[in-house]
Amino acid sequence: MLEGACGGTPAEKPEEYAHRSPLTWLDRARKAGVGAYIVTGIHDGWKGSVPVGHSFRAFNALANPEDRVSEADIAAIEETQQVPAALAYDGPGDPFYSEQMRIHFRRTSANVRFTLMEGGHGGNFAAGLDFLSRQAKGQPTDFSLPSAGNGIEEALGK
Repeated sequence: MLEGACGGTPAEKPEEYAHRSPLTWLDRARKAGVGAYIVTGIHDGWKGSVPVGHSFRAFNALANPEDRVSEADIAAIEETQQVPAALAYDGPGDPFYSEQMRIHFRRTSANVRFTLMEGGHGGNFAAGLDFLSRQAKGQPTDFSLPSAGNGIEEALGK
């Protein structure tokens, strides 16, 4: 499919593949100060189509250098579907994440927050929409947590 869309292989058409890669555009978003909230499940790539490392690398492209996650840690998470103890989330509760969708890893840097939760590919739409509802043009990115929220397990079960 990609070869058809790009008119050849990555070796034959590197500019086409680069143009379609989110990493190409994330650098522009970082420079423009665009706020982002990346959410994925720890089992993505195993129970989903996109390896979880893609989300980590997107975070790294937007984060300050000192806050980036190492390639060794990303590889370990992809291989074991577990977060190393040193990276495990122990922060405040978030009303959009229940024990069923618990947060394994969270980091905020510059204008990006990355949350790695229990689950596969799909993220947490309620948390993402809440994040978007609090953003205002010309204002700093708002990463505050609401005092109450609605987990999405019930909505997804319907």
